[in-house]
Amino acid sequence: MQITRDEDAGTITWSTANAETAALLARLGENLTPGAHLDYHGRTTDPSDANALRLHFKAGDVELNLVGTDVRDKNLIGSIRDICFYGSGLTYVGAGEVASGLSLIFTCGTCKLCGRQVATYRAATSEVCDTCAEQCEHVFEESMGQSQGRPAMLPFCLKCRVADPEWQPDADPMVDMARVVSDGPVTMLFIEHGDGTGTMIKKK
Repeated sequence: MQITRDEDAGTITWSTANAETAALLARLGENLTPGAHLDYHGRTTDPSDANALRLHFKAGDVELNLVGTDVRDKNLIGSIRDICFYGSGLTYVGAGEVASGLSLIFTCGTCKLCGRQVATYRAATSEVCDTCAEQCEHVFEESMGQSQGRPAMLPFCLKCRVADPEWQPDADPMVDMARVVSDGPVTMLFIEHGDGTGTMIKKK
């Protein structure tokens, strides 16, 4: 599957040049109406790439296994998985046409401040688009996260979930995970490190 993300429009588009997959994509679209939520049914390993994911979706009686065709697609699939698992998932916008044929267009939510569609993990989980995040009067609070691949307390904005750009890691960012988690209920969030990695735990 070819996957593209338009951050300005807040959409993710699926398309394919493969006739069999295109027919399945068309059937999936027939079971969706604009505004409908696409059911996510977990992930497995991409059978052609042990380092990539295959995502499982269902609409009506149609099941579709989403795998990427190149490195960019596979990276986007990782982002989609995080949005489906930690965020609100995919919402159907409608069908379109691309050079390879039929496409299905999805969004990952809307900004709670301006109503704009969003398609990135940070925007989807915070419900604040990039434009509004740039205009945000940040209020930073330390949350459980990762630094240099290890647990650390990192400052994130309570309003838009942007990380403090002035934060610098300590010489030893290790913390007592059990102490942090036992402070109270937690919710899973995520900080992007440029390669799509970095799951964290945010204290409530």
